[in-house]
Order: sequence, then structure tokens, then C-alpha cells
Amino acid sequence: MTTPDLEFPALYKSADAASAIAQSTFWWTIRAEYFLLFCVAVLSATRSLSGLNPLVLTLLLVVLAGLFVFKVYKRLDQDWYRCRALAESVKTSTWRFAMRAHPFMDAESVDQPKAEFRNLLRDILKANHNLAENLQNADADQFTASMHTIRQMTLVSVHKEVE
Repeated sequence: MTTPDLEFPALYKSADAASAIAQSTFWWTIRAEYFLLFCVAVLSATRSLSGLNPLVLTLLLVVLAGLFVFKVYKRLDQDWYRCRALAESVKTSTWRFAMRAHPFMDAESVDQPKAEFRNLLRDILKANHNLAENLQNADADQFTASMHTIRQMTLVSVHKEVE
């Protein structure tokens, strides 16, 4: 019997996607700021040679300032960090559930660990309520088939496969 790859819950996938979008947006603003700074530097250095109107330079500086204010106001770096932290928390909890590690130890029925897992995800999401607008499909089914399959495997069968 081969061990399936662990598929993560919808909340992980959603937080991971939100993290990637926030990261991309953050890096886009950084690149745009550097490009505008470079343009301002070049235009300032060559202003006497090109006869550039000071209004163009002023407009570039205003756009640069606006971009900086946008980046600070939207807290893009913090959104990226929080989404990544949320995704990693869900990933760790999923692994613990599948491995029957604390706090999802063996029980008479898998319903008890599932309820604990569901409550933990709810608590994690509640602690990150400000990210809810960035998440999509976070309310979808949080239990994947591979989570159940791996959880049902015996330690002996997993150990034999690793050897």
C-alpha cells in the first residue's frame, strides 16, 4: 500500500493563494517605487542637458509619494505575512490531524478528532478575522480524503513503506 500525498484543506489553499496574491502585489509596488526613483534620479541628473520641465519631475515625485502612501495604507507586507502564517498554521494542524499527533490523538471514533480539528481551524480563522476578505472558499470542506486515509494507516505499514 502506498502512502498518498497529504492534501490540505480548503482553508490552507485559500490562505496560500491569498498569500501569493499579497506577495505579488507587494513586490509590484516595490518594483514600481524603484523604477520611479530611478526615473527621478536620471531626470534630475540630466535636467540641464535635456531642458526638462520641472513639472514632469514634480509629477513623478507625486506619483511616487502616492504609491508609497498606498503601500503603507494597504499594509501589503503585513497581509502577505499574515496570510502566510495562517496557511502554515493550517498546514501544521492538518499534518498533526493526519498523523494522530497532539491534540488529535486516537479516539473511539474519528468524529472527536474531526470536531477538535474543526474547532482549531475556527479558532485560527477567528484569530485572523481581518484576513477573511482575502480568503476564498475558506468555508468549503476542510477534510480531504488523503487526511482520512493517512490517519487510518497503521504505524507499521507506514514504517515498512519508508524502508
